[in-house]
Amino acid sequence: MKILLITSLSNAVLKALRMADDVELHVVDCSSDIGTIGVRVSKITESISFDMILTYRCPYILPYDIFSKPVLGAYNIHPSLLPKYSGLNPWMDIMNDETQMNGVTLHKITSSVDNGDIIRQCAYSIAGMNYECARQKADDIAGEMIYEFINKNY
Repeated sequence: MKILLITSLSNAVLKALRMADDVELHVVDCSSDIGTIGVRVSKITESISFDMILTYRCPYILPYDIFSKPVLGAYNIHPSLLPKYSGLNPWMDIMNDETQMNGVTLHKITSSVDNGDIIRQCAYSIAGMNYECARQKADDIAGEMIYEFINKNY
């Protein structure tokens, strides 16, 4: 299975996909030069037919002509229990508003940001955690979630 991962390096999702069975992984690193992400994604999706596209820690909104191409779909991994705290970087709101619980959501990408069908969610306690610990916990869960999703469903 050919997967395109659009992400800011390095993270648990990338590590998990590298360990997944029968995955040919292509990565677009969006941790630098944010202005060229769209061009890089367009070029790679024009030259390679992907079975699935995944976004994680990605500041780029995929246009319909890209996220609608993969036969197995396009998915985003979001660091909150959607629909609460949608958007590009919900961490400040989460850490300011929540004292007990956060989570990670795997959902289909649609034209409406962070509003696609929820495939899977996993909640975790953030009681007593600082920002760095809470974000690392979400990253670990995201890696486990995508590994299980890929290996159990495909």
